[in-house]
Amino acid sequence: MKTLSLSLLALLLLTPSFAGAEPASTTANDEQTIRENVAKYVDAFNRGDAAAIGELFASDAVFVNLATGAEWKGRPELEKQLTALFATKKQGILTITSDAIRVVSPTIALQRGIARVTRDDMPPQESVFAVVNVKRDGQWLMSRATDDLTEAAAAGSDQLKELGWMVGSWMYEGENEIRVETTVQWVDGKNFLQRTSRVFQGKEAGPTGTELIAFDPASNSLHSYVTNSDGSHGEGVWTQNGDRWVVEQTAVLANGEKFSATETYRFVNDNAYVWQATNRVVAGQREPDTREVLVARTGSIDTTSDAD
Repeated sequence: MKTLSLSLLALLLLTPSFAGAEPASTTANDEQTIRENVAKYVDAFNRGDAAAIGELFASDAVFVNLATGAEWKGRPELEKQLTALFATKKQGILTITSDAIRVVSPTIALQRGIARVTRDDMPPQESVFAVVNVKRDGQWLMSRATDDLTEAAAAGSDQLKELGWMVGSWMYEGENEIRVETTVQWVDGKNFLQRTSRVFQGKEAGPTGTELIAFDPASNSLHSYVTNSDGSHGEGVWTQNGDRWVVEQTAVLANGEKFSATETYRFVNDNAYVWQATNRVVAGQREPDTREVLVARTGSIDTTSDAD
């Protein structure tokens, strides 16, 4: 299977692929763990314990309050701001009145819900929140969190709609009977694009994984979260340049090596785009750029030759 794994990196650079459906018991356990984290957050908030809340966030987490414009980056900043809030004794009593958790891969889960804060001196306030949870070293942590999702959804929709042409099924066929099948769909009220793919060599099925593309209000850009069935995972930042999307990818391979690359998606028409990877670095060593390849909507055109 090593050939297929290398082919996935060469062709997709850790972008699309979903490891099939997770076992129901695993997904249920992950959801339960995240719900327990919600309960821990509420308890710590109501006790005024900033350090306990900080432990629930990834070290590089970002929190954005869209109503106030406040943006906190990293666990130390989160704890600092919460400590200041708790010192005023004005945080009120927090309850989570509803929440929805969707485990989309072994290491990524989306969470949405309603937070209600009650204070003695003013009417209760409700806000809608969204969280991207990541699993690192076996522990679920909050990575990206936004409060007041109404504004975030509108901003994200405006950004993401520029990638709407990707929605559908796509096929790439290359040398040595390599075939890559990809499906792109809107999920969670069109707040995310989900790309799922699988690599095949002849009749042999290879690696699978998933990519979620979302608007990141902290950086005012599109951000992607990637996992693969071989254990590799990564992130990317998307920028548009005319008919091209450029993605700066960073990743950790299954063997622990660091990986980075620049992907380019060039829109050709509704049935085709051209893909290329440049600036590829694996474990500190520069790798050759890939050639441009033509990826076609399934059943539309032949992709067995290089792009023009």
